Amino acid sequence: MTRDDITHGMQVLGSDGALIGTVDGIESDSIKLQRSDSADGNHHFVSLDQVERVDQHVHLNVTGTAARAGWVPAAGAAAVGAATGGAAHHPDAHRDDDRKGMGWLPWVIGGLILLGLILALRGCGDDDDARATLDQSAATTAGTTTAGAGPVDEDGAILTRDVEAYLAGNEATPRTFGFNNVFFDTGSAAIRPEDQRELASFAAVLARQPTMKAEIVGLADAQGNAAANAQLAADRANAVMAALVENGVPAAALTARSAGEGNTAGADQGSRRVDLTVTAR
Repeated sequence: MTRDDITHGMQVLGSDGALIGTVDGIESDSIKLQRSDSADGNHHFVSLDQVERVDQHVHLNVTGTAARAGWVPAAGAAAVGAATGGAAHHPDAHRDDDRKGMGWLPWVIGGLILLGLILALRGCGDDDDARATLDQSAATTAGTTTAGAGPVDEDGAILTRDVEAYLAGNEATPRTFGFNNVFFDTGSAAIRPEDQRELASFAAVLARQPTMKAEIVGLADAQGNAAANAQLAADRANAVMAALVENGVPAAALTARSAGEGNTAGADQGSRRVDLTVTAR
């Protein structure tokens, strides 16, 4: 196993099969997990020394409970991670947050400048094309946009770029991608309004690959009856497939199935999701 075997979007599993999180990247000697995988909204880190093997997933040599036991505030992350062998906040996490703390300032300044230009042009009333261009620019200052879908957050844009690069490359199939932000409420197969944007952006990439084939796999958490959860997982897969088709992906390119309950016990959000496995380009 080499560092290059671990790529963005791969699921990280404990030795007991528990879902730890999804790979966001590699930093130093650690796997950086996506913020959407943690209840506190922070990135967490898993030492590369804990990796047992890598296939379509990253398998650890410690259980999910042991891995999560090291998730502590960044000030003590290095010491606790070394002592427990568990996953922890990366020691640079707070420094990264400090660097990002003022990241909004250029957007605010840029937005105010654009607003001033828009108002000036509207006052003149003689340059409709320029006003339309500036309105579009102002609309995109919050993030990447997809036609008709509104802004896509950073994680969704990263996933879209990763899938686009994979479809354009020659890496072997199949490969599974987990949506970074698409999760379901307990007992529901309804797609949340805030998740529609990522699906629309994702669909735009898939629709540009006419020979692409993919399987949508639905999952449920372990609450309640297993048979009912299997049906709920199937309903979630079908709901996402319908959303992708509605956004331009050919229905013949997609299939949907249920994977039943996820690997974690209880009401775990990470199990209330769908994955997409590209089976052919």
